Amino acid sequence: MTEIIVPIDTLPTISDRSCWSSLQERFEKAYENGLFSAQQWLQRNVKWIAASVFLIAIVVGIVIIVVINNKSPDFPCISYSEQSLASSVSIACVQYMWTANCATRAPYTFPANYVGWWNRSPEGTTMVPCNGLKNGPACGVGSYSNMVTYMQYCNIHFYQ
Repeated sequence: MTEIIVPIDTLPTISDRSCWSSLQERFEKAYENGLFSAQQWLQRNVKWIAASVFLIAIVVGIVIIVVINNKSPDFPCISYSEQSLASSVSIACVQYMWTANCATRAPYTFPANYVGWWNRSPEGTTMVPCNGLKNGPACGVGSYSNMVTYMQYCNIHFYQ
């Protein structure tokens, strides 16, 4: 392979000082022009910017108010499964289901110590009707799913 040798003395040179100052001057000019343009844009659009910030603040405020005031409704029956014993269901849940299904047809308030058809489960989750064959504490709705199903009849003494 052949080596090429170029004598340094023959290469044209550029003064370091003039090159750097020229580059620096161009950067400074571009920065000044850019800054000046941004200032002009801000001055021209300050009203729109202020209005936008004001509207965004109002929207954020409304969202915060809605989120704070929008509490999820209490649902006292959430912890029960279909096979939960009716005797384990709280009076608050029984009242909630009754109010949701029957308040307009048969308004009723369950007393705090209520023990009746809706919250008895004498034979596990099996419904035992309170008819002539069985009566008293040996009958009850059985399970939470039966409560939900039979609540549609809106008869507090169902089968009693």
